[in-house]
Amino acid sequence: MNFDKNIEAAQKINNFVKNKTNDKIKDLVKGDCINNKTSVILVNANYFKGDWLYKFDKTLTEVDDFYISETKTVSAAFMHVTSNFNSKEFDDLDATSLELKYTNSKLSFVIVLPHKREGLSKLEGKLSNYNLTKLAGDFSPYDRGYEVILPKFKVEFEIELYDILKNLGMKEMFNEEKANLSGLLESKEQLYVSDVLHKANIEINEEGAEAASATSLHILIPMSADKHPPRIPKFKVDHPFLYYIWDTQTQTPVFSGRITKPNVVDHTDKKSCTFFGLIC
Repeated sequence: MNFDKNIEAAQKINNFVKNKTNDKIKDLVKGDCINNKTSVILVNANYFKGDWLYKFDKTLTEVDDFYISETKTVSAAFMHVTSNFNSKEFDDLDATSLELKYTNSKLSFVIVLPHKREGLSKLEGKLSNYNLTKLAGDFSPYDRGYEVILPKFKVEFEIELYDILKNLGMKEMFNEEKANLSGLLESKEQLYVSDVLHKANIEINEEGAEAASATSLHILIPMSADKHPPRIPKFKVDHPFLYYIWDTQTQTPVFSGRITKPNVVDHTDKKSCTFFGLIC
């Protein structure tokens, strides 16, 4: 690509990402980020849209309280579904995980809900060195029915990873003299990384999940059927929680994030709700 024509180059890259993510990720690369020293831009984009195996009934979606602290609440649009779900309690994490499956997919949506309303920070601290496969890869079989009550949410997230990657120890690739990226090009140019950008989007609603992410890296020269079934327990996600879109074959998360605080719901439109959160 001719990076001297920076606006055209950015437009071409952004069109690629837009097409690959079903219009969810737009304007990943800015024209002014490309200059006459740019040699290579690596772009990765992925997209997932899944339908719930057990769909939420839109007619049951209702506004209720979401706790952002022990006592403070905001309004959110909560979806309802009752069926059999995989779940597991973790005494060591003081949390419970529950899996929502997608139709005809190796992926599933895993919620990790702290038992306490203000338990998210402690949960994240405990998960820093935790085997995540325990959260989603070691479920009991479908042995219990739940009424799952989950808030609708939509998250858009954008971050520059330069400082984060350096803090993780990946320093040399940003150093003009020490970087060794010789395997990228046939030429012997000395390359180093100038920028790493990440942008993501996820939406959870009654039908299922739609998620997308894109990253660019700039390199520069220099239930049972009994007649009288037992009372169905509720799994109500009404306070901050973690979520994963989980690959059940490789036992790894494809997307992950945290939901901490929703916008206040406009009561004239009880079907909409947007959450602030993080997605990786």
